[in-house]
Amino acid sequence: MIKEVKVELTIRDEKTGKYYKIPVLPERIEYGEGDKQATTVNILDLGEIDFLNGVALDNIGWASFFPGRYDAGYVSLPNPLTPAAYKNLFASWKDSGTPLRIICPAAGINTPVYLASFIWDLRGFEGDIYYSLNLKERKTVKPIQLSGTNPTPPKKPGTKTPAKRPAKPAPAPAKYYTVVVGDWLIKIAKKFKIANWRKDLYEPNKKVIGTDPNKIKPGQRLKLP
Repeated sequence: MIKEVKVELTIRDEKTGKYYKIPVLPERIEYGEGDKQATTVNILDLGEIDFLNGVALDNIGWASFFPGRYDAGYVSLPNPLTPAAYKNLFASWKDSGTPLRIICPAAGINTPVYLASFIWDLRGFEGDIYYSLNLKERKTVKPIQLSGTNPTPPKKPGTKTPAKRPAKPAPAPAKYYTVVVGDWLIKIAKKFKIANWRKDLYEPNKKVIGTDPNKIKPGQRLKLP
């Protein structure tokens, strides 16, 4: 046997934490499940291919009224707000983009939303305000705060941090020898164990020595290999 189901429709203001029960249940609640989204790409020899990439936002809407007087036959709570108070509350939610939550246990609805549209008009001598509204699913994305000019993306769980490469050693400073009285190139080459005096000693210092390798002078500064 199916138990009797009591239908209630409530909106929670996520900023204040207050619950507002809809005073007069609408005859029907339209819940539009978000369409599956896809990016269509035309591939050579295959034609159009859809790549699925998420779901559009859900839409929830209904039409009802805020009663000017209490009647237990259709008003679902004993002390409802005045029609003007409800109208002002809903209008403020819409204008400020207040985060809300729509709750209807009988339909399994518990969805974070915001009030996208709200239309109302005043009817009758009792001051009833008739309205229609549309709520849109609210999704939040938490940004990742990165610092520095070249931010490092967050590391995936289980990944190892690559070892840092050792710094490239700085080149050794150049060595020089200052010619003294009695020096000649072969003697200097033997002193510093230079195998080929002409190639490794004379040629790099030719601008200092001159065209004759046998005529070096005291005080000349020669670069050693």
